[in-house]
Amino acid sequence: MHRLLQRLVQHLLRPAGLAGLMVIATSSAHADVMQRADIILLQPESVLTPRVPNVQGLATYIDRATAQAAEVARQAEAGPPTSGFLVIAIRPGLRSNAWLDFQPPLPPSLADALVRAVRAVMPPAVRGGPVVLAVKAGLWGGSAPGRDFPAPKEWRAAMDQAGRPLETEALVERTWRP
Repeated sequence: MHRLLQRLVQHLLRPAGLAGLMVIATSSAHADVMQRADIILLQPESVLTPRVPNVQGLATYIDRATAQAAEVARQAEAGPPTSGFLVIAIRPGLRSNAWLDFQPPLPPSLADALVRAVRAVMPPAVRGGPVVLAVKAGLWGGSAPGRDFPAPKEWRAAMDQAGRPLETEALVERTWRP
């Protein structure tokens, strides 16, 4: 396991962040609206370590961003169980973006609302380039996906257009939308 990921998980498992790796419960009839499973770092540790000056800040951001996404899902009409990835990229200058990869796919209006909710959360400072991660999640009773790498439709389209596989940073740069 990456040392950075180990430190991130240690911060999330502290008493204040324990809820971060557990089910995000609500008071509605949909008690398990969003279940967060693993966090996947989509870049090598050698790239990420110098870019993340504050692991606790990143852990807090992940908690806040996924809580915002869960709140949007809670307020939406429940759909069929679905599972997938919430992909997040943070750029220097406190800018973030998100992509979704859920099967079955979320309705477009809900997907847009989830991305907007995540983008509304102030990201931590990063330096030297983007930091890209994915949160495995299930919605409305869906279990976390069994695969380890997300493939948002925007990323697949960018690779199709390029005619070859692209590295994570290239995918982020080609698909970043303001």
